[in-house]
Amino acid sequence: MVAADRISQLPEEIVAQIVSHLNMKEALAMLVLSKNWINFWTNHLLNLHTLDFDSAHFRTRNRTHFLNYVDQVLRFRGIIDVDKFSLKFHEFRANDLPRICPWIRYAIVCNVKKLELQFETEQGWLPNLVSLPSNVFLTFNSLVELKLKNDFVFDVPPTIPCLKILHVDVKRPNTKFLNRLFRSCENLEKLSINGVLLPSRYDEIAYIFVISNPALRKLEINMMSSEEQFEGCSLHHLISIQTPNLEYLKIEDEIYASYELQENINSLIEANVCFGPHSSYIKDGQISVDDACEIMDIVEGITHAKSIILWENTMAVIGRAIDDFGMLPEFSTLNRLELCIDDCYGWKLLPHLLSSSPNLEILQIDKQVAFNDVPDGNTYGWEEPEAAPSCLGQHLKEIKLTSLWRSADEEKVVTYLLGNCMVLEKMTIKFSQDNALEGQFNEAMIEEFPRASDNCELIFERNFQLEMEAVVALPANQRPVSQKPNVSTALSLGWNWP
Repeated sequence: MVAADRISQLPEEIVAQIVSHLNMKEALAMLVLSKNWINFWTNHLLNLHTLDFDSAHFRTRNRTHFLNYVDQVLRFRGIIDVDKFSLKFHEFRANDLPRICPWIRYAIVCNVKKLELQFETEQGWLPNLVSLPSNVFLTFNSLVELKLKNDFVFDVPPTIPCLKILHVDVKRPNTKFLNRLFRSCENLEKLSINGVLLPSRYDEIAYIFVISNPALRKLEINMMSSEEQFEGCSLHHLISIQTPNLEYLKIEDEIYASYELQENINSLIEANVCFGPHSSYIKDGQISVDDACEIMDIVEGITHAKSIILWENTMAVIGRAIDDFGMLPEFSTLNRLELCIDDCYGWKLLPHLLSSSPNLEILQIDKQVAFNDVPDGNTYGWEEPEAAPSCLGQHLKEIKLTSLWRSADEEKVVTYLLGNCMVLEKMTIKFSQDNALEGQFNEAMIEEFPRASDNCELIFERNFQLEMEAVVALPANQRPVSQKPNVSTALSLGWNWP
């Protein structure tokens, strides 16, 4: 029985509305569904306001077919305004530029608002710096969002007035071009830099990024190494951040770049810092104290943040540096702190952070599982501060402790916090293992701990994933009805649910 061609039976105005919501990949897939679709597609290209050209959509990745396809679509479409123009060419060669540059000019002439460019060579892991001729970007007046998914160079005007979102991927960048681009976007609101830089044995250039933009509100920096193993800090790249009105800062950096942050960023709302390699490298002594002190430039630059997130590698680096550096700066406006207890220095930093945060209201701690050879108690275990931090007596209202392993050091921390937080309203605790062995730190023990706050509510969160794994391990006919997860929950956890 031959299936009915329902698309061909629809009124043309309805099909036109459908086309207007399709991207190019979806529209290509529709070609096989209807005998009339090819003619309709040709006649209604003007309804597509999102042009998404990706050579990966061609099964054989045939270069000639892709090049001809883009030429044909743009020729049929004519000069009609474009909302988004995305061009991804995965078999790019330098001699393709004369063919490709008119496509970019087409988008500019069509007043494109969002532009995404990605040109990869057949050896995609190699750095690929693409230099575009001066006549490609005739104007930037309509451009609101720009994504450069590999290294580019092109002429940058003194000002780019409308650009609000900029994303750049870098491997071997031309930083003079990038710094000029950052500076020219006078109304830029969000900047993200994603770098996978070559190891120093391949590239001996120390890159200097200068992010100077008074309008910038959100900055995300992700600097990764192309190597699986950390190489050390022989080559220091520099990232200078001069953004007086910044509100959100996120740094993910495993290459140990040096950072210079403008002092007194009073507008900073949130800082999220994941700095350095895995904490095991700290534990193994591959990071010197001098190198570890690089982190303190970031710490001093985020002192005005209202919310701070410190990942386990960041905590390990600060733990390595703190003895030589001295006291942490004061975080006078900080009211929310999220941190991870690393497997190297453990609880060492918590007293310092509490003492440096006089107005802290919310504290969230996640504990990383320790290695078998846990460091000695002087570096890993909990050491009670000489005087209770002021935030415990006046401001700290909510504490959440997750991924606890029912260890003695955790018992000391919970005992201290409950006994000293005088205005605490809620403490939430979640263990990695729900069932405690005899004599282990457990819920019943916590219930008996003295509390400095009469209004403190204790909440014990169950480990839902462990419970679900235990239920799923049972034969289907033995699973309690009340504990059966629904299908969507089971699938979201990656389980096969019969």
